[in-house]
Amino acid sequence: NLGFFPRGRMVKPFEEAAFALEVGEISGIVKTDFGYHIIMVTDRQEAGTISLEESRDNIRDTLLHQKQMETLRNYLIELRENAVVEILL
Repeated sequence: NLGFFPRGRMVKPFEEAAFALEVGEISGIVKTDFGYHIIMVTDRQEAGTISLEESRDNIRDTLLHQKQMETLRNYLIELRENAVVEILL
């Protein structure tokens, strides 16, 4: 179950097939770079906007994850730069 998703979130073939279906319809086989899919639309929800307050937790989590990934990347770069590799034949 992928839940609700807006246009532009999924790969093109998947998105085109999903948005072409009516509620209750099932697609044929859809091929993407991720494999083969059969899509069933169970509901639709109108797109809308949410307030900053409603988005606050998601924004915080996204920024935290980005900072963690940056820290990890920098740590790995430092490890590689300072690594001593000895080749014994």
